[in-house]
Amino acid sequence: MKVTAEKIPESRVLLRIEIPPEQVSDAIEKTYRDLSRRLRIPGFRPGKAPRALVERYVGGDETVQQEGIDRLIDESYRRALRDTDTHPIAEPDLSERPEFHPGEPLVIQATVAVAPTVELGDYQTIRMPAVQVEPTWEQVNLLVDEIRESNAEWTPVQRGIQKGDHAVIDVLGVAGTVPTLFGPTGEALLQTEGGKEVYNVKEHEQEVNPEGPVEFAPGFDEELIGLIGGSEKRFGLTLPADFREADLANKSIVFTVKVQGVKEKHLPAIDDEFAKRVGGGDTVEQLREAVRQQLQDRMQREARMAYEDALVEAVVNRSQIEIPEVMIERQIDSEIDDLKSDLQREKIGWQEYLASRSRSEEALRADYREPAIRTLRSYLVLREIARREGIEVRPEEVQEQIDQTAAQFGRASSIIRERLSTREQRERIESRIFYRKTVQRLAEIAQQEASEGASAAPETPTAEAAASETTTSTEKPAEEVTPAQAAGAPETAGSLAPTTEETNANG
Repeated sequence: MKVTAEKIPESRVLLRIEIPPEQVSDAIEKTYRDLSRRLRIPGFRPGKAPRALVERYVGGDETVQQEGIDRLIDESYRRALRDTDTHPIAEPDLSERPEFHPGEPLVIQATVAVAPTVELGDYQTIRMPAVQVEPTWEQVNLLVDEIRESNAEWTPVQRGIQKGDHAVIDVLGVAGTVPTLFGPTGEALLQTEGGKEVYNVKEHEQEVNPEGPVEFAPGFDEELIGLIGGSEKRFGLTLPADFREADLANKSIVFTVKVQGVKEKHLPAIDDEFAKRVGGGDTVEQLREAVRQQLQDRMQREARMAYEDALVEAVVNRSQIEIPEVMIERQIDSEIDDLKSDLQREKIGWQEYLASRSRSEEALRADYREPAIRTLRSYLVLREIARREGIEVRPEEVQEQIDQTAAQFGRASSIIRERLSTREQRERIESRIFYRKTVQRLAEIAQQEASEGASAAPETPTAEAAASETTTSTEKPAEEVTPAQAAGAPETAGSLAPTTEETNANG
């Protein structure tokens, strides 16, 4: 048997296998003998029936011949992999079935996807000093104001609704109908019959803000201005173009709204009592210091994440890698499977989700393609750096991470520990630890003195640029770090596909 292996684009190998005619004949003859021994033909002991009778019993000599060739192809392919030291990551692509001509060699061509080879750039010369971040007192004051807003009291009032009030309302919305008679103030009095009930909520409380996010339909909040408790109003609007049900987008909808009550906002004074009530200390000064530390922690966490992203991007940009299509498809499959799992926990059907996004599954897969390629490139490059740097993860490190995560669930810790101890979950945790240790090693290299090596390439995002949004962010208070975030690494890829968070083990 002759075998040649040729590397072709997209991390594939083209195997050409030539099998001598006598080997093909032997394989067909062996198949006949095997069939003869297995068949139970009346009047003959196993293996003793004439060949013509055996062939007729299984559907003709072509059936015996084809099964013999199929067996030979499988055996020859596996031997060719060993002989050429080829390690496939998927089933081979036999572009066209080999034709058999008695007395001639059987030629097989198989395209095999293999693990991509990563050509690392000179990551040792990347220099990227860490960025120190610190909140301003203006940012602190803004966050204190947000805390004050979140602790506002809403007091019932006997007047018409104004912007910024909370309205307690019953809402009935019927789409696909058209107002046909209007009252003196423009309200819809009659409408065409039929339509679809889209909204039917009782005692719904919402903040009235015509310039704010749309909850029911554009213009809904404007219609509430001036209404008093106990009043009722009917009016027509148009659903937005991106409405969750595509068949109702841009359709007319008639609302019937009954006002149950009106509430106005009263902000608490920022004093020592307020500080004690929100858990910020005994004085306003202690509250501001606690808020400053909270902002500091959040900004440092965000700056570290931005720094790591910029550093990994710099390393990946210096590397060369061709990712086989089968790995990309597997990565997309994994991410969509994770999405389906999330939707299932939220009791949302897959088709319902696609309809709400006005997307087909094919279009959604196309959306996932570029992110999947970026994830794979980062994963494969970092895996190669880990190999070069001799980075390993010991079993006790995985167990320590499991114990730390489980401990955060109190009385449920034993259940969480058990669920995180499966082989699949341990592999996922191990991959995260690998990521964290590899990025830490890259940071050690990048933060050496600039005089020790060249600066980062001009096209590489700098740590300052990556963290620029962090130093000005004042939109919301710091979030608590979840047990899954404590694992500290992104999802991996390929056979170690992107995973759901460890906390999903909680059900």
